[in-house]
This record gives sequence, C-alpha cells and structure tokens, in this order.
Amino acid sequence: MRIVLFVLLGMLGTLGCATPTHQTTVSPALLGPPVAKQIHHESNAHEATRVDPYYWLRERANPDVVSYLEAENSYADAMMKASSRLQEDLYLEMVGRINEDDSSAPFRMGGYLHYSETQKGKNYDIHHRASLDGTEDKVVLDENIEAADSPYFAVGVVEFSPDDRWMAYSEDRLGNERYTMKFRDLSTGKNLADEVRETYYSAAWSSDSKHIFYTRVDAANRPFQIWRHEVGTSDDKLVFEEADESFHLSVQSSRSGDFVFIQLQSAVTTEYWAIDASNPTQSPIVITPRKPGVEYYVDHSGQYFYVLTNENAQNFKLLRVSFERIIDKTAWETVV
Repeated sequence: MRIVLFVLLGMLGTLGCATPTHQTTVSPALLGPPVAKQIHHESNAHEATRVDPYYWLRERANPDVVSYLEAENSYADAMMKASSRLQEDLYLEMVGRINEDDSSAPFRMGGYLHYSETQKGKNYDIHHRASLDGTEDKVVLDENIEAADSPYFAVGVVEFSPDDRWMAYSEDRLGNERYTMKFRDLSTGKNLADEVRETYYSAAWSSDSKHIFYTRVDAANRPFQIWRHEVGTSDDKLVFEEADESFHLSVQSSRSGDFVFIQLQSAVTTEYWAIDASNPTQSPIVITPRKPGVEYYVDHSGQYFYVLTNENAQNFKLLRVSFERIIDKTAWETVV
C-alpha cells in the first residue's frame, strides 16, 4: 500500500506541479503505454491454423521491433520514476542481506578439488582447482575477466577432462542461449584456437579426454541433438537426434565416468541411452524404450546400471542390471 501511494503521489506531483515553458516535453507516462501494431500472420501445424498478429515482434533485427521495445522501456522508466528512491533503498537492503564473499563446497574430480567463489563488487563466479593435499590452489576460470566489458555474459557449462588436462567451458554474449564452447589447457592456462559454436547447456567427456559430447537446439530453442567433438579438430559428428517435439534432451557422464548418458524427457516420460565412455565412437544403446507415463533415471556403479523407475511402482523402485544383459528384462533385479 505504501508503495502504491508513493507512486500515486509522485504522479500527482508531476501532473500538478509542472511549470509551463515554451519547450514542454510530454512524459511518456502521460501519453499512455505504447501499442504494438498488428500484422496478420498465420501458422499452420498439427492440422490447425493459429493467427498471431504479433508474430513480427520475433524479428530482433527489425527497426520497428527495436523502436517498439525502446518505447516500452521509456514508458516503464517514466511510470517508475517516482519510486526511484524506493527502488534504490530496496536494492541496497537486498544486497545487504547477501554474503557477497562466498564459496561453494569443493567436489573431487580426478586428482583435484574444484570449487567456485564470488567476491564483493564482482558480478561473476571465479572457478578454482586445488590439489588434494592443499598445497596448490589455482584460478582456472575467472568469469569477470572473460566478461570484460561485454554488455551480456553467461557461462553455460564447465567440464574438466578425466586426465585433468582440459577444461571445456561455454559462453553466451548475446543472451540467446546459444553458447560457444572453448577449450583451455590447464597446464598453461591458455585457450586452444578450437571452438564449437551453437551449443547448449550440457556436455560430457569421453574416457580418453579427446572427445566431448554436447547438445544443440532447434529453431524453437529445444535441445534436440547430441554431437561429438574431437579436441583440436573441426569434424564434428551427429550422434543422436530426437524428432518428437515434446521431448528435450541432455548429455551427462555417469558418476563412475564409465558411461555417457543421453537423457530424453517430456512432461511425464523419460528415456536414457548409453555410450561406453571408453569407446566414444560407438552408437548409443537404449537402456529401456520409452513408455508414455513412465519415468526412469539411470546411473552406473561397478558392473551395474542402477535404474530408478515408477513403472508399476507409484512411488518408484530401484532396479539394477549389467551392461551386457541390459536387453534381457529377466536379468533386471529389484534392489529396493
């Protein structure tokens, strides 16, 4: 209520206290919100026609779109101007409750501990790699340095190779969630000339530390493909593609590091495919084919895949099966 009154009083002050001059500038707030023009556009899909008169606003490079968004911003600034002091007070109060100097819990990967930290006055994470005995602690990626003066910057993935030599990380400088993956030699701290463009959030290394699997998106920004990249080359290979638009996919390493998993997920259905991480060029093998309404999640330890599923188990059950007998359903054992 106090915020509403504050804004109303500010607007009344603007209306009642303005002094007429020969060069009066009309506030965008008094002109009302900008109204987007309507252009007839039809989309045909699934045996249905959808009319969207605002489809033209998808055209980011269209000068009319830019002008309209600038008008929206001007109107928002004018409407919020009276509460600018309150906005600043709220921001300072929220920042005052945040521990700006903080670090994550370290996790072990290979022969090192990895963790990230934030520092007061800096906008981005700083990634560290430390020796197990605590004698060495090195910054391997400072996002603040990478961002420099870029108007937008975000890191998608940070993945370390099994041999502790490479760090693969991806960055987005446009805000469109299309990331460029880069490779850093951790012994020198320098990046390779090798880059992979148009990647998405997930990635996983092969056991030989020479190949990395990554995702790509379609025109609707749905992750639908898995690709394999060999470090230092440009001959990437398509590994998997999902045509069903209700599914999106990701790629990840098993906790054991012995397998690379491709996970497909819709609202209530999942499916996993596995690749032997020591044989990265092999075709993926399905763990168990998808069934509508059946969710399952997979990991690997020792000689078994462990599968958590709700098939014939409303509150889920845990199964296990060896890689060699995965297609034999009679070999699947119930653990819990």
